[in-house]
Amino acid sequence: MRRALWVCLVSAALGALVEPAEASTLPQADFYSNLRYFGLGAGNDNVAASLDLPFSDELMFGGSISLPGFGLGYARIPLWDVHGVYQFVDGGKHDLSIAGIFGAWGGSRWSGDSFTNLELGFGLAFPFTNRLTGRFNLIVPYYGTIPGPYYYTFGGPASGAELGYLFSSKLEGTLGVNGHGSILGLTIRF
Repeated sequence: MRRALWVCLVSAALGALVEPAEASTLPQADFYSNLRYFGLGAGNDNVAASLDLPFSDELMFGGSISLPGFGLGYARIPLWDVHGVYQFVDGGKHDLSIAGIFGAWGGSRWSGDSFTNLELGFGLAFPFTNRLTGRFNLIVPYYGTIPGPYYYTFGGPASGAELGYLFSSKLEGTLGVNGHGSILGLTIRF
């Protein structure tokens, strides 16, 4: 009971301080040029953070990082990505948004091996209601410099699918999966 009360109080305090939110650590196809996005994500083995900064109505740049080792998962590779998002279709608050996503991603094994690779793909966002939005990013990562094994064969850090729910006009929580391994997310915008 105390934990639930604490979570509610922290959420209310954050909601009073920030603008509305849009997505977790995923680069989102449904961004607005007058907002900056800061996201947090958590999974069974990591914590992740992201920052996305729009430069025009169609173009946004950002990055994300995850740190593993906070749970029971198997993939203990800290990952990062730096990405650009070009919005081809702006669906606004009622229709499908489509964006191209490009960038670089990499990580480091605890043994000291590090790697840097390219990523390219697309992102979709569809608002089901005023409060519920679905997002899907399919990013094809290049694995050429990774000696293996390939822990992230289904996508790099920018890949994933999520459902986002606006708790208020200032705060969104997400449930889904992404290349960082995050399951739960929270995004604020400023």
